[in-house]
This record gives sequence, structure tokens and C-alpha cells, in this order.
Amino acid sequence: DFDPQLDSIVRIEAGRLRRALERFYLMAGPGEGIRITIPRGSYVATFDAEPQPAASAPVPTGERSGPAILVRPFDEEGDQSAYPNFTRGFARQIIVGLTRYTELFVFGADTALAGNAAGGTLDADYLLTGGTSLSADRCHVDVLLTEARTGRCIWGESFTHRLDPAEIIEVRDKVASAVVRHLAQPYGALYALKAREVEGKASSSLTA
Repeated sequence: DFDPQLDSIVRIEAGRLRRALERFYLMAGPGEGIRITIPRGSYVATFDAEPQPAASAPVPTGERSGPAILVRPFDEEGDQSAYPNFTRGFARQIIVGLTRYTELFVFGADTALAGNAAGGTLDADYLLTGGTSLSADRCHVDVLLTEARTGRCIWGESFTHRLDPAEIIEVRDKVASAVVRHLAQPYGALYALKAREVEGKASSSLTA
């Protein structure tokens, strides 16, 4: 009875595993033996026993090509007992949407907890926080983007939609998609800020 249209957890976890494998082999360097990969568009692992060609030196995390954003758990305001998983699902849909932009490094609350347990810290550039409020016929969401290094609030938006119990999932995903568009699309909040930072500066590489 599992419906992937209603619950994207399989796709999310497969993406996490795929990125973890890629990162492992990147940091491990060249070597012989079995190499495990999960091709995009599939959940079936492949096993390659061919020797891997020598790779260039691992790229430090500080030299990544795109911004890193940590999506924190959203606050729940009011009585949400009728929709107990709305806020958690909303944050998850934002993460799903942001991961479609491959130039972004996206972290969720689970990643942050794992990093703290291991004694490490996440190198996030931005923090995405907010809260949800549900009433009998309205859904209200506040979203705030903060610069992690300075704590400066650089973008915020409020979304209000009419709430029909029969369309609760559709409304949740619609608002989450709107947040992702405001943040990650060309000329969105993330890249508008980055453009202002580099305006007038000479590029350090031809690819830039």
C-alpha cells in the first residue's frame, strides 16, 4: 500500500546513499576492488570490480562550488492535532525541492543531529527556519533565510492558502514548491545575494 506520490522518503534516502557513496570514493582515492554505485533514476545498486583510474586530489569542503543550506525543523503554532505530520512533511518537501538544484548542498535536521553526535559541525552558509499555523480553513507559513556566519536575516516570506482537508497534501506541496522557487531559481534569494557579493570582482577561474 506504499504510495511514492504521498511519501518521498524512499527517493530521499536513495539520494542520500548515492551522495554518501560518491563522497566516500572521492575521499578514498584510487584503488582496486569492488566499487558500489546507484545510477540516477534507479534504486538498484551496481557492483564494478574494475580498477578505478587515478583521481585528482580530493576537493576540500571549503572549495565547494555552491552554497550550503541547512533546513531546520519548522515551528508548529496552534492546534495541529488534525494534521500531526503537516509541518514535518512540509520541511521534507522543501528539502526534496532544493536537492533538485545540484549546485546546492542541502542538509536537513537529521544531518545536523548526526553531525553533533559525531562531534563535528556542519559548514552551512545559510539556515532556513520558519513556522506553520493551521486553522479550520487557512494554512499560514512563515519562512526565514538567515546567513549562518553573521546571523543576518536576508530573506523572508509569508504564504497563506485556503485549506481544504481533502487537498491538504496538495496545499502543503504547493507552498513548499513556492518556497523553493523563491530561494533557488535563477534570480532567487540565494543567487541574488551571491551576485551582489561578487559584483565587480574579477573571476578566479574560467569556469566561473
